[in-house]
Amino acid sequence: MPKKIQTVRGMTDILPRQQVFFERVFQAFRVTARAFGFEQIETPLVEEAGLFARAIGEGSDIVTKQMFAVSRLADSPRQARTKGTDDEKGELVLRPEATASVVRAYIEHGMHTWPQPVKLSYIGPMFRYERPQAGRYRQFWQAGVEIIGEGDASIDALTMLVGWQTLEKLGLGEQLVISVNSVGDKACRPRIRKQLAAHFEKHADALCEDCQERLKTNPLRILDCKQDSCRKIAESAPELIDLLCEDCRAHFRMTLEYLDELGLPYELSQRLVRGLDYYTRTVFEIGALNDEARQSSLLGGGRYDTLIEEYGGRPTPASGFAIGVERVVELIKTKKMPSVQPLTPQVFLIQLSEGARKAALRVARTLTKNDIQVSSGMTKGSLKAQLRSADRSKAPISLIIGQREAFDATAIVREMDDGSQETVAQSAILETIRKRLSQK
Repeated sequence: MPKKIQTVRGMTDILPRQQVFFERVFQAFRVTARAFGFEQIETPLVEEAGLFARAIGEGSDIVTKQMFAVSRLADSPRQARTKGTDDEKGELVLRPEATASVVRAYIEHGMHTWPQPVKLSYIGPMFRYERPQAGRYRQFWQAGVEIIGEGDASIDALTMLVGWQTLEKLGLGEQLVISVNSVGDKACRPRIRKQLAAHFEKHADALCEDCQERLKTNPLRILDCKQDSCRKIAESAPELIDLLCEDCRAHFRMTLEYLDELGLPYELSQRLVRGLDYYTRTVFEIGALNDEARQSSLLGGGRYDTLIEEYGGRPTPASGFAIGVERVVELIKTKKMPSVQPLTPQVFLIQLSEGARKAALRVARTLTKNDIQVSSGMTKGSLKAQLRSADRSKAPISLIIGQREAFDATAIVREMDDGSQETVAQSAILETIRKRLSQK
């Protein structure tokens, strides 16, 4: 018996009735981003692994455990490196996040010569080898923005505002809160790491295996650990805001003042660091008010003022966020929101002969070119069977073309609610359908 074919573990199909929820999120994001002047960018799914190792951190879970390597079928399945031309010798991976790719594009295409700040938005799939669970898959969708070229605290608040208004458009605003913190910059980061390392070294034996390694590489990441034992130890760690340099403290204070001015609900979250090395100063997440542990954020981001310089570009401040689309979709489904209906055609085409099918295709072309939604099985079924299909489609109007109608260049326009019908010339169908639809 052949092996049952199915999706790879951690991947998922987005079926038509699910797709409408995703489109709702995408549309809310696009409208909001466009209103704030963001231009859309698309970057490749495949990048060199080093791009993310430098940005996210060599020792991060994403780099060491979660990236999918890309290799040709001609190579050994165990090999992660391609063996093609000279420019394919680096290790290739499926992108685990988008910020590093956008920054690479910013440098590669000389966007520093554009009017600053450069405001970019994106929508696309990302890939991480994580334990599958509700709202989290190994291929997942993100929608995000990057504001590159401005370091003022107002940009931090603007970034959060764009994310907030996207979720607000989806009817989620009343259930959400912004968690915000500062992780400092180059000036105060050494002191922060030293103080945190001293605290966690006292409890090193009680840390999980991953955090014992993080203690050596970047103790800030321990604050992001979801293990109960590590979270308990982190509760007594020094608060980051007390370790900030004066410039970072002033920047954070101004960010909060802007949030107050905007009337956005926020809370200080002293343990919030985000799991990526490139963040500096402001970091934030937006999540549900009833998620007291703050372990299922819908949106996260922050400032990354040193990343472009680390990639070889000019010193350039930047800020951004990414929305976890699947998590937002899951939340939308639990709320009492207007139900999402599957696509309903406006016209159902019924054809009853070979010649009628050709005529029906011409009619379909005319109607769809004029933005009228058309459905048809294009089958050899009987009139009765096709009328049943039309009824199931919920289309208010059917067009019936049989052998005689094909020869006469006419069609029967049938109202599905009462069964009334009339014969019209095919040349007049568009005008007739428009008039009838306007009366619905």
